[in-house]
Amino acid sequence: PVLTAMHEPEYTKMSDISSVALLPHRQVALVKLDEEILPLDGGGPTIVSLLEAQPSDKPFLHISRVQDPTKNTTYGDILNFIRGGDGDLRRLGVKKGEVVVYGSPPGGGAPAAVAFMSIGAQTAAAPLAPGTTEPDALDALEQFHAKHLILFEGVNCPGVEAAFTQYAEQGKAKIHRARIIDDKPGLFKYVTVDEEELDGAPLVNPADGTCLLLRTSGTTARPKGVPLEQAGLVINGAILASSMGLTPEDVVYSIMPLFRIGGISASSLCTLASGGAVSCDGEPFDPDRMIDALALSRPQPTWYSSVPTIHN
Repeated sequence: PVLTAMHEPEYTKMSDISSVALLPHRQVALVKLDEEILPLDGGGPTIVSLLEAQPSDKPFLHISRVQDPTKNTTYGDILNFIRGGDGDLRRLGVKKGEVVVYGSPPGGGAPAAVAFMSIGAQTAAAPLAPGTTEPDALDALEQFHAKHLILFEGVNCPGVEAAFTQYAEQGKAKIHRARIIDDKPGLFKYVTVDEEELDGAPLVNPADGTCLLLRTSGTTARPKGVPLEQAGLVINGAILASSMGLTPEDVVYSIMPLFRIGGISASSLCTLASGGAVSCDGEPFDPDRMIDALALSRPQPTWYSSVPTIHN
């Protein structure tokens, strides 16, 4: 039904950016955004616009439990990685709008963060958990109509790799391999590339383009693919940053896996929106390692986001 003035919902301010109203007798929440104060510096709501909004030499990614803060990857490093650098998907022959599925490195590590940001900034990114079984991975590839598949060297994901091989052998997609670089947190190189592809127009995912493809848990039926637009993801990150009062000086301890929306939004994107930094942990969760990460990492984390199991 159309809302009339008589039934104008009552909004409650949730942050500097957002207000929320619940409709009576409807399971609907309305969100009103003050787009004028979204931290996008006049750019569109995209991953690239958030990267551009920060000084290019500002540190962005660190490795947990490392005590040398100079070992980092800057905002400018990520931007250059996407634009003509090793992460430019034109090197793999990716075309506009094609879905790129990748076997995500585990945990909240830097390679997983860079993989999502670099792929999602250019086309639709679809991360799969390393423990995904072969049948589930194949089902996801079919649902997503995947055209390119990326495997990271050193990442143990036998089910995903078997599914990629079978799917590629049917002529439906191409398999690419990526090698993680040690000197810059998160950066990697594609093993086989075509430099001639860089002569074409840059691959840019528009704000209203599909940025992330995830699958539901499938508790009631076959898991379903869920496409998320880039603008929605970026604005959600900005709302989270505003709601939590994050500042450019804040450092998040990233422990949540980056093949789910929790780690992507509540660790990476909200930090990107606030201009802060990420202390990345690619190790499986362990209470002792987490204590060490919070105490020893430089810069020292100021906050973290996680699920109840980790809190408990």
